[in-house]
Amino acid sequence: MLTYNLQKGNRPLYEQLYLAIRGDIECGRIAADEQLPSKRLLARHLSVSVITVEGAYDQLVAEGYVRAEPRRGYFACPFEQVAPVKKRAAEPRGKAYGEGAGEQGIAQPQAETMMDLSGAQSPLGLFPYAAWARTMRAVLSEETEMTLQQAAHPRGAYALRSAIAAHLRGLRGMDVSPDQIVVGAGAQLLYALIVQLLGRERVFAIENPGYRRLLQIYRANDVQCVPVLLDSAGPRPDELMHSEASVLHCMPSHQFPTGITTPVGRRQELLAWAAERPSASHVKRYIIEDDFDCEFRMTGRPVPSLMSMDTNNTVIYTNTFTKTLGATFRIGYTVLPQELSHVFDSELGFYSCTVGALEQLTLARFMMSGEYERHINRQRTHFRRVQNAFVRALNATKMAPFLKTHHVGSGLHFMLELDVFHNDMVSAEVQNRGCVSLEQKVADAVLKRGLKLAPLSEFWLACSHKQSSPLSNNPQFMMNVTTLAEDDVENVAKILSDAVAEVLACIDSN
Repeated sequence: MLTYNLQKGNRPLYEQLYLAIRGDIECGRIAADEQLPSKRLLARHLSVSVITVEGAYDQLVAEGYVRAEPRRGYFACPFEQVAPVKKRAAEPRGKAYGEGAGEQGIAQPQAETMMDLSGAQSPLGLFPYAAWARTMRAVLSEETEMTLQQAAHPRGAYALRSAIAAHLRGLRGMDVSPDQIVVGAGAQLLYALIVQLLGRERVFAIENPGYRRLLQIYRANDVQCVPVLLDSAGPRPDELMHSEASVLHCMPSHQFPTGITTPVGRRQELLAWAAERPSASHVKRYIIEDDFDCEFRMTGRPVPSLMSMDTNNTVIYTNTFTKTLGATFRIGYTVLPQELSHVFDSELGFYSCTVGALEQLTLARFMMSGEYERHINRQRTHFRRVQNAFVRALNATKMAPFLKTHHVGSGLHFMLELDVFHNDMVSAEVQNRGCVSLEQKVADAVLKRGLKLAPLSEFWLACSHKQSSPLSNNPQFMMNVTTLAEDDVENVAKILSDAVAEVLACIDSN
């Protein structure tokens, strides 16, 4: 039986239990595949509530330390530490090879939409304009001209970088220095800086299915890209090993568009890939960790960042304020490993920061005053309520037996699967034609009703792989409900259900 001394205090009991069990798995006291006690048994043994144990187990499952097997219980997953590699002197950049991924345009709506579930629009009415205006007035009246001028530092204003470092320490458990942080006018510009920092002769691996604009950004910077297929745990290491890539751009906490959270075992494999130096190349590998909506994990604690697990200075962390403050705030940042931070100073230190001094200093005060955290907490509560209400509304529709949701609560979007190929809803002939055309038919049907969806097929970066999926071979859609009001969810769920029923009936009748 697992025995831990849980104390009431600043840290919740479920979090103490989660950390204790995680520590035992990491150090081997709980062996791989060892069964954990049932929730009720452990709760009784530790004199805590079942909800406390359930919260700890859920977080362990989300991070990949534990797997849940229906009607069997919880089992520890294999855990292997990534051995640190010795630091080497700076080596010449090697030559990279490989072909870029195939292109396919994303379909645009042909009619004005009533609701947009594709994530293409930003939510309205949530930004705290009064608090922001009050903070900006304080900056204008209290900051000196010298402070405003210093904000043009290549890395950005020190006050903002300090506030970001404190934010990452509290939210992501990352112990980073303000001197490792570079502030820029959005992620797209920061990616261009990273390309200059690492070298254009490298091959960059990007997730497939993935964020198409990312492919376009790297190609616009004269970088060769290769798509790396996903499975249910994230980027496949075997695909990485067989590619010529020396940089991987990935979203381990909440992948776009699939919503996958990369478990700890796969994270270790990715870190091991980055730490390895192929005998034929002297190029150090890097992982760009894109943590685009980490503030909006709706259930449990935030999953630890990949950078916080890295012992070899191979992870470059990136994030923006776009998801929390809105698309009009073009402010992003990257956290560089110490080695690359020195390279940035020597090779790119001539740049001035691309974000205005007033915006930087206002955001710094906004964060240090606690207004930013309160704003995020209000947003998270709102989005959780809308997302859960929408899932409940889907489960109440006539098509509920065939509408499966995945990764709800992991971030601002989740996946909706039409479980039609395994429920005799369509004929074998239709199944053989694959799910892509069926996805598009459903998307067209709901668009006529004023609802925009994002089929998974639109996010494939290589045409040859469109018949396989990291989740299933059923039609799937990326669902982002941040623009919905809670009063709209039932109507939207009905529109979606009616459209799916109509499309399936029409297809099978033909």
